[in-house]
Amino acid sequence: MKNRKRDIIFLYICTIPVSALLIFMLVIMEENHALPFALIPQLFITVCILIMCLQEKHIDKQNEKLKNIPEQEMRQQVLENYEHKGYRRISAETMTDDLKGIFRRRHAPLVLFIGAVSLAVTAFIIYLFVSMSVSSVLHDFGPLPVVTLIMTAFIALACIIIGTDLLIGFPVTTFAEKEKERLSMIDRSYMGGSMICGWFSGINIGIDYCVYYDLNSVKCFRTEDIWHIKVNRRITKKRDRSGFDVRDKKDISVELFVRGIRDTFRVSVNGLQLEYICDELMRRGVKIIK
Repeated sequence: MKNRKRDIIFLYICTIPVSALLIFMLVIMEENHALPFALIPQLFITVCILIMCLQEKHIDKQNEKLKNIPEQEMRQQVLENYEHKGYRRISAETMTDDLKGIFRRRHAPLVLFIGAVSLAVTAFIIYLFVSMSVSSVLHDFGPLPVVTLIMTAFIALACIIIGTDLLIGFPVTTFAEKEKERLSMIDRSYMGGSMICGWFSGINIGIDYCVYYDLNSVKCFRTEDIWHIKVNRRITKKRDRSGFDVRDKKDISVELFVRGIRDTFRVSVNGLQLEYICDELMRRGVKIIK
């Protein structure tokens, strides 16, 4: 709070030279009736601080609301919305077909869209070089077009390659090849399990195995090897240089800790999906840390 007050005072001090310059110009121009306009910089800073205070108050209110959702109310929402917001229905005949469908429908379009936008920017820059001479473009815009061309071309190429891999289900094929010795058992467990699809990752809590996927990989571990899961339900804040909370990021996720595996498995979900995962793993005897 002390740093915030100091920074706010510093902002006002920085506006004094601007106001002094405005006063000097108005006096020279003999526009004395317009002298109050010299306070516009201070007024602008005041409005900005007021907006940031209101934004910070809104973020705190949302965070408090997220933390204080009554357990009974959340349970009621879980029961009422289970049919259409519960587990994803597995319609494919095999695990590999179902996972390939997830990558094709959920991940590949986003990556290919980014690649298409990058490719369009690359084509526009090339058009500038073709329609104008290279020396003219460099003279007018400097090295920025060249740097942008290299970056967008690289991003477009990478997204097209990754998007194509996702369309053909390359991560699933790699996983199936790696787990070919126990693939039939994993498949049987998967088809009889419960599937949760989060934003960029998901998990199938099967009979004996859990199958986890993220943007570019598929992994598997035994359900009984889950040590515990950590539940995250919070709003993280980002502060500006004046100490105000200027942006919030809602974090609702579950993090799985598995015996013998150093990495954790994180799935970002919505509030109802979080309850479904906790319910399912709690029935398996997994410890829930909230």
